[in-house]
Amino acid sequence: MKSYGLLILTVCLLAVSANAEDEKLPKWVTHGMPAWQPPQDGLVRDSHTAITIAHAIWVSENPEIARKIGDEPTWQRSMMATLKDGVWEVTSPMKSGEIGGSLFIFIAKKDGRVLTISLTQ
Repeated sequence: MKSYGLLILTVCLLAVSANAEDEKLPKWVTHGMPAWQPPQDGLVRDSHTAITIAHAIWVSENPEIARKIGDEPTWQRSMMATLKDGVWEVTSPMKSGEIGGSLFIFIAKKDGRVLTISLTQ
């Protein structure tokens, strides 16, 4: 399962690099290769993949709290991903009567770019 998440993160990071308008890739990456395009129905096709990407990004950005937030299977059970207008919203749902903040990570379905991350209080 760990390698699956790493593979998805790698593919998403490649998608971000390939789609960055102001970034030029080295010739050895593109030489003799057709330009890669995301699948027609998008790179991030399901909620499981969106949550995997969100977990990888959150742990990467906050390594000091990685143990507290749990591993990827824990995130798969505790996070919720919904798709709206081509954007996955991955969030930690609040239980009724619960007080506190929530994490929101927005991911583009088309190419896996992380559009924004916010933490409410």
